This record gives sequence, structure tokens and C-alpha cells, in this order.
Amino acid sequence: EIGTSGIAATAARLEAVGDPTPEDLFALGALRFLGALEQALQTRWNTGVSANLVYLPVLRLPIPENPNPQPFDPALVTTLFTDISARMDGARAPLLAIPADADFGIEIAFDDIWFDINANTTRDAGEDMATVLGPMLMGWQREMREPGTPLPVVRFDAADAAWLTAYTHL
Repeated sequence: EIGTSGIAATAARLEAVGDPTPEDLFALGALRFLGALEQALQTRWNTGVSANLVYLPVLRLPIPENPNPQPFDPALVTTLFTDISARMDGARAPLLAIPADADFGIEIAFDDIWFDINANTTRDAGEDMATVLGPMLMGWQREMREPGTPLPVVRFDAADAAWLTAYTHL
């Protein structure tokens, strides 16, 4: 669903679930987490901040150039991180609602994850997870992957809910 509909649409569907399962809650928390990154990438794209600022979270992720950016606002960095922080609070809420004794598993194919950087609701070149997060997650090993090699499918479980909750505090 993420691969075809995107992060925001998939999160919106899960938010409408009346009686969410632990899997639903984990997926919603993960999508809100990814949605915070997506919104930050969109903010950067809108204002033409595509330079890789190596030491700053989110600002170091590679994004395509915007051919017609809005004028730069010096408050961008403060606004960007304030928005991320608020959205991380939203990501944390469903994760904390997962019962402590929940036993669940959810598989996510990393090839399905993409960030709608230019906010056109279409999966465009340069918006896939491997391009955006690959350099940070895989480092120099990213260049050693065979072209066309699929990214892993990862099974997340209850322990990962605690892990993701911790990341929402970063």
C-alpha cells in the first residue's frame, strides 16, 4: 500500500481504523515517523535547500533539485526541526498505545517506501528510500550493491515498537 499510495495516504487510512490492532498501531507510528521525514524533505525541496549538509539530521539526506524554489527563509531550520519534533509526538502516540504484552509482527518491504519530496503524489526518480536514506543507512557499502538488487523485507515486532519510540525522541 505504501508503494502505490504513499506514506500520507496509507497513514490516513490507518488513522480511520476504528479498533486498531497492535500491527495497525505500529504501522501508524512508523508511517507518522516517515511522514515527519517526508514533510521535512518537502520543506527543503520547496525552498531549494538541496545541498547535503553532512552533519545535520534530515538536512544531510540527498534530495532532487527544485527548478523553481520559493525564496529562502532564514527561519527554515528552526521551523523544520520544530515541525519534526511535533510530528514525532504524533508518531509516538500509537506506539505507546500498543499493549505491553502484544505479540505481533509486520513485514515492510523497503523497496515500497518512498518520500513524495516534490509533493505531487507521484513516485518520481530520486524519491525512493534507497536513494534518500541509502547513503546514511548503508554508507560506503551502498556503492557495493549490485544494481537492481532489491532492498530487504524486514519483519518488525513488539520489541521494535520500543526501538521506534526511542527514535521519536531523537
